[in-house]
Amino acid sequence: MNSLAEIVNMRRLPGVIILDQSGTLLFMNDAVSGIVPVVHQGESAGSGQAAPTIPEDVRTICLQVNLAREGGRPASNGIFYSAEGVPYSLRAFPVGGVAEQAATQHIMVLVEPIAERRQIDFAAVQKKYGLSKRELEVLKLVCQGMGNREIAERLFISEHTAKDHVKKIMQAFDVRSRSGVVSALSQ
Repeated sequence: MNSLAEIVNMRRLPGVIILDQSGTLLFMNDAVSGIVPVVHQGESAGSGQAAPTIPEDVRTICLQVNLAREGGRPASNGIFYSAEGVPYSLRAFPVGGVAEQAATQHIMVLVEPIAERRQIDFAAVQKKYGLSKRELEVLKLVCQGMGNREIAERLFISEHTAKDHVKKIMQAFDVRSRSGVVSALSQ
């Protein structure tokens, strides 16, 4: 299993967008276009390069930040989906002076991909816990939430044999339940 430091180091940098009060783009890092499709249209003033168009989802959440600030409510966050159906989150924050009463001058938006599920390296798990090929098959089915009867049907073994495999897996993991096995895998 990966340590917390390894997991953090595997994460991608978030996309960062900074807008002024009127919604004009001031800054956008390269990570944004890797998460949210950014369309480049026209030419930005004097740069000779195409100016990025801010995605509508970002404009919407910035509007929510402005409305929330005026109403004294916390800003809204949102979960959106790219054209390919990949989920990402947007979190927008008003950014202003240091004093509590200072006016908001900018809005910062963090754009982050949402990892739906962390992949388990079953080959490493098999080696670490000394599981047989069949026990590894049973472990994968336990992780899918299957009971002994379902495991037995899937692997064409008796329910008693499935139960024995699950017991051996729990012993290898030094836990007393199926949920203990799954919990050990997620650490």
